[in-house]
Amino acid sequence: MFTTIFSPARRRIIKTAADTAKEQGKIIVADVQKDMNRYKGVTAMTPNQPDTEKYTGLVIQGEERLKQAGEKLLSDSESEYMLITRGGDGMAIFEKDGKYNLIPVFNKTDVFDVTGAGDTVVATFTLGLAAGLTAKHAAIIGNLAASIVIRRFGCATTNIKELIKAADKINFEKFRG
Repeated sequence: MFTTIFSPARRRIIKTAADTAKEQGKIIVADVQKDMNRYKGVTAMTPNQPDTEKYTGLVIQGEERLKQAGEKLLSDSESEYMLITRGGDGMAIFEKDGKYNLIPVFNKTDVFDVTGAGDTVVATFTLGLAAGLTAKHAAIIGNLAASIVIRRFGCATTNIKELIKAADKINFEKFRG
């Protein structure tokens, strides 16, 4: 399985890559910040909440506003999935078929440095999609990975052994559905 993660790039390159990926059944995930329209047609986007609020013009306070913002981004982007990272409020994953799930923060107490946490999320989320996980489960694993790296100083990494150990402590029953 071939996947691509885009940070800022030229619109024509992204359009060509997104169209080709769809034709070939491949995954492209864009870690977007500002110009979300630039990434139209990619498999998934991972904006943070402040960038989501800027793009949609909605102040996200409460689940209904979050849902409106996620649905707008999903519709405008023509993506299959929209993963909005929300810092201390966790994440929200929106799917083209109308499903959405809220994913809580797994670590609120041992936060030393959030440098690279967003990059960890997008990389692990993309890996999960490429491995065949549902978007919801890929997002959960991304969130879990971020909960590990923020316990260290600097731009840290994690590994499968640490992910398994951390996953063993999570009650995944609340994520069914």
